[in-house]
Amino acid sequence: MYMALIGAYDIYFDPKEVTIPATTDVTVNLPNNGATLHNFSVTDHNNPDVPNLGIDVDLNVPGHEAAGMFGTLHVV
Repeated sequence: MYMALIGAYDIYFDPKEVTIPATTDVTVNLPNNGATLHNFSVTDHNNPDVPNLGIDVDLNVPGHEAAGMFGTLHVV
């Protein structure tokens, strides 16, 4: 099991880029360190033909992704 810690702050994640292994289960620990609620989802915007993993957890305020609150998840 691999553990990834990603902090949610107001309009950013820290770290903004995470690399996880492709061949093991991954648990994401996502504490909300900001003043507002947030959302964590896994979507491949660069490859629309790749199926979405269905990961979408509300901690949420609409518009945060458009304001720059997004990151990159590398699977290797």
